[in-house]
Amino acid sequence: MACSIKYQAALFINEIDDKQFLSSIMRYAKTILLLTSSKDVNSKLEKMNFQVLYIDLEGEIDNDIVGKVESEKFIIYETRYIECGLIVDILKSCTRSPIFVIKKNKRFIPTIYHQKLGASFVIYTKDMTKLSFLIE
Repeated sequence: MACSIKYQAALFINEIDDKQFLSSIMRYAKTILLLTSSKDVNSKLEKMNFQVLYIDLEGEIDNDIVGKVESEKFIIYETRYIECGLIVDILKSCTRSPIFVIKKNKRFIPTIYHQKLGASFVIYTKDMTKLSFLIE
């Protein structure tokens, strides 16, 4: 990962369950950075030629590494609320770029919780492939 590059977007992804979503962002592979705390996802994304930064959420987190990532925006695809909260907390402490949280499930965690943690925007969707406009 090259920290001197200014990325169009940095996306936090912890599960790869939608191959169409990955196909929809493939054209941005050179201008986006993918963040993950899953070793399996990290290796799969690297094999697909994405630029990936692994963040160990269970160990001591080095905010300096994340702080060196220059991105116009940070987009978090929430699969687990706790992980999402940790990433939002890390990002808000080391960037002024807007933080988007993308959710599929509307029922459990209200928007206000994500915003209190520091997310700039919370977006609910049923189709992740329709969100590539956020990267542009």
